[in-house]
Amino acid sequence: MAMKWYKNFIRQYKNPISNQKMKEFLGNSSGRGVIKVGHMYCYAYDAKTKDDLPFWDAAPMVFPFRDAGDKFYAINLHYAPPDARILIMYGLYQLLSDTKMNEQTRLRLSWKYLQRLSTNWLIAPLVHCYLKTHVRSQFIHIPVTEWQTAMFLPTQRWQKKSSNFAYRDYAKKVGRAFQ
Repeated sequence: MAMKWYKNFIRQYKNPISNQKMKEFLGNSSGRGVIKVGHMYCYAYDAKTKDDLPFWDAAPMVFPFRDAGDKFYAINLHYAPPDARILIMYGLYQLLSDTKMNEQTRLRLSWKYLQRLSTNWLIAPLVHCYLKTHVRSQFIHIPVTEWQTAMFLPTQRWQKKSSNFAYRDYAKKVGRAFQ
């Protein structure tokens, strides 16, 4: 099932994904929809403080862990290089609600649980706060069966800097280089 989803995604949104295809994928609306803690989503985002940020991701791929009304806190996998994402997901899978890997499966996420993980030092730099009023598309829910594929898709949209810069910044924050 994952390969079928991935092949369909790649067929429609060839690698590297063009800005136009990303706009089609994420949409241009200011609608938002509903997010649930512990599920994976991607969406278009326009950072409120973009002028002050050295770089930011305009197409986050996140696991929300706290909904705070007009904002939410989430782990954005794009800030970690792909090889670090494997270690991160290994840690996050310790928080799975069950092993069925169906529509009800989610991560039991909270900052309290994240701090207990042995991989927290890898996760902490990925935690970001997002304003719901700055979400520029519907939230695209990624089924649990597709997480391992989706986390490697090149959907990030870095603003001001490149992926290499973002990954070097991550390596500096965690004190470890990744390939």
